[in-house]
Amino acid sequence: MNNRYIIGNELKTFLPVSRTGFLLSRNDISASARASKYDRYAEKNNQYLSRPIMDFLDNFDELSKQKNDIEHMTKKLYLMLDFIEKNMLFGKIMINEETKNIYYKPENTELEFQMYLSSAVVTELAPLYLFLKYGFIKRKLLMEEPEISLHPKLQQQLTRLFIKLINSGINVMITTHSDTIVQHINNMIKLNNNKEDVKKELIKKYNYDEDDLISEDKVRMYQFDIKEDGFTEITEIKGSKYGFQAPTFHNYLMQSSEEFEAFIEDLDN
Repeated sequence: MNNRYIIGNELKTFLPVSRTGFLLSRNDISASARASKYDRYAEKNNQYLSRPIMDFLDNFDELSKQKNDIEHMTKKLYLMLDFIEKNMLFGKIMINEETKNIYYKPENTELEFQMYLSSAVVTELAPLYLFLKYGFIKRKLLMEEPEISLHPKLQQQLTRLFIKLINSGINVMITTHSDTIVQHINNMIKLNNNKEDVKKELIKKYNYDEDDLISEDKVRMYQFDIKEDGFTEITEIKGSKYGFQAPTFHNYLMQSSEEFEAFIEDLDN
């Protein structure tokens, strides 16, 4: 069974928050072990994984059957993978067709590293890259905390990929604590709303493409606040041609900026 589950006739792919842990331990959590130990419906079993997590692990079983050469790869898919390789991975993630192990091959070298020897950047991005490469991501992608282990520059590049996926017809849902991700979405909304001549000039100056831009009506943002009674309140954040202002991020950044100015002033006195 692939990690593509049906809810309301919509095909979805889920990437959980513990991507590195599941990637490195996937062989120890075999399909049979998952069925016996982690089945939430089994009698006298108080230890289980959720169905989306089980499906996520099942997808790695499917990956072991894949080959590195994908026949009839579309131009759109090729460009997506090329973007990830050149802007985030700086190499390729491959499947050894004999051992079925997943390994990382840095660019401009013949070295190959298994996942446990690779950086957290590689292991965090590997599921997204491989699921995209082998067609597991069709209509909807749900990804928890995509910023984990990524430098802000890589977070920006990953957000570019999300926007490209949206513009190609794939719905993307993420949970995030990254102001970098939110800020880049806002930047692309503002760039999209510029006058055509200004837009073209800025796209050229900052090396963007047309599919990097996004309109505010394609984005929805929600803020989750834990209230005093312990319950969570969900508030939709309204957008505009200037993007979205997330109060929790904005308030903290303002506080941090004020502290920076105050501490600099004290040093100068």
